[in-house]
Amino acid sequence: MDDWSANARIIQFSVIASTLVENLWLGTGALSQRWMGSYEGVYGYLHPSDLGFLGIIFQYGVLGLLFFMVQYGLAWRAVKLGLGHMEYFGNPAFYRVCVGFLAIGLITAISTGSIAYNPEQLLLFIIFIRVGAHLNMHKIRARDNIVSKDSRVT
Repeated sequence: MDDWSANARIIQFSVIASTLVENLWLGTGALSQRWMGSYEGVYGYLHPSDLGFLGIIFQYGVLGLLFFMVQYGLAWRAVKLGLGHMEYFGNPAFYRVCVGFLAIGLITAISTGSIAYNPEQLLLFIIFIRVGAHLNMHKIRARDNIVSKDSRVT
């Protein structure tokens, strides 16, 4: 194969394959950069983050992967909140952009492992959606209370 990127991943997977099976549930843990040359000193050329979900399973096991996948549940709840209550968003375009970035991040996390190695990227968009909905929800409810009080006065 002429694709050096794919070849590097194939080589890295062949390095971890037996260790992956032996430590499937809890993983091997993350190696310190200072201990025996880190992954390169122990395994040769290896960067678990290059292997996506397989790299997460290698380091943290299936249980660790399930823990990190909680972000998918949080993202789904945030998107569902927005889809059910678009009126809570003062700027629906901002909400749609956040959902788009969130979707792209969740899809690419499969091959990059970003849910474990860079979780702040996805969590930031989840927070934007949740906080934006929460703040605007209170504005709308306050406005509706004022309107209903005005209608009772007349």
